[in-house]
Amino acid sequence: MEEPYNKTDEFTRKLVQDAGLKTPSFDFTALVMKEVETKKLNDEVFVYKPLISKKFWGVFLGALISLLMVFRYGKIPVVTSSIIKASLGDYKTSIPQFEFSEITVYSVIVFGVLFAIQATFLKKNLDKLYSL
Repeated sequence: MEEPYNKTDEFTRKLVQDAGLKTPSFDFTALVMKEVETKKLNDEVFVYKPLISKKFWGVFLGALISLLMVFRYGKIPVVTSSIIKASLGDYKTSIPQFEFSEITVYSVIVFGVLFAIQATFLKKNLDKLYSL
């Protein structure tokens, strides 16, 4: 087991000796910092734009809430013509009714509130961490 390690070690030493060590010039750091400063001045200011707009989130949330309200409280009447009734026979179309216990409703509400609070704190912390 020592033999492959020694071969690799010898090979690496030989490569380093052949390449030699190079040292940067005396004012290398100053030149690099000067390039960084000129690069900063030339760059445009980055303006954050969310991938999904607030308008879309509002429409999405409204549609989701209305859909949940329909499933929870509403019965949508299905209007069918006599031709469709004859072809369907005894087949009935209706939206199924979902029944949730109180503990389920309360747990989902509490989970949503805690999730919103956590997301708010995480966003603030990430904004502080990555602010310029």
